[in-house]
Amino acid sequence: TVGNITRLSVDLTKSPQTINFPEIAAKTFGSPAFALPASSTSGLPVTYESSNENVVKIEGNTATITGAGSATITARQTGNEYYFQAVAVTRVVSIEKADQCIFFNTIPGLTTSDLSIKLDASSSSGLNVYYLSSDAAIAVVEGDIAIIKGEGETSITAYQNGNENFNAAFPVSKILKVNVITGNEHTNLPSLHVYPNPTTSKIFIQANSKASGRLSYTIYNLNNAIVSSVEVGTFYEDKLEIDFSGYAKGIYIVLLRHNGTQSVKKIVKI
Repeated sequence: TVGNITRLSVDLTKSPQTINFPEIAAKTFGSPAFALPASSTSGLPVTYESSNENVVKIEGNTATITGAGSATITARQTGNEYYFQAVAVTRVVSIEKADQCIFFNTIPGLTTSDLSIKLDASSSSGLNVYYLSSDAAIAVVEGDIAIIKGEGETSITAYQNGNENFNAAFPVSKILKVNVITGNEHTNLPSLHVYPNPTTSKIFIQANSKASGRLSYTIYNLNNAIVSSVEVGTFYEDKLEIDFSGYAKGIYIVLLRHNGTQSVKKIVKI
């Protein structure tokens, strides 16, 4: 009968849960991706979000470093029909700048007949390397080209100042040694003699023992610009005159080609 029925009422309530999220040790730019270690007391999966994806980007529970700086990582668990939402926990991760180093090979010895040399330093970061010459009277650097200006030694320093992700590299210096070659050198073309050097107005190319053959010459200034280029043809004369009177004072490089060989002479106009 109705009087013998008893109602049993069961009050089901959700259980609380918390998130355990250990502190994250500082990392360095270039380090591999790392797993985020948060867990919930309910055993339900934890989700993450990054406040700065330019520093750390998250996919699942894997954090990938994208730049130096800091980002706040938030761990969340929204709950379900049995558990309340957990209080979110945040951790700050710091990404330090990476160190870098410079590789710079020894610079071979040059002479004043060499117009320039390409410098070959590189950085472990892949960033561009810049150069500085300690003595502009010996060589100046434009980009990665050292332009020879005179005789002596200069220190060429390669440096890389870093950027938002890399610390500055420790500069590396190499000695660039330039030996003099005067206009009286006969080493490469013993059949020809160039004089006077220095000159005020003219130089002469003189053939030793009436040497014959095709002769041409090109004159450069120290900016590597051609100021004169002449094809003489067959050279039977014992002396060829070149007029320097219209040139400004300074150092000029004369490239001689004779009988299939060539030589470079440095001429000083005073």
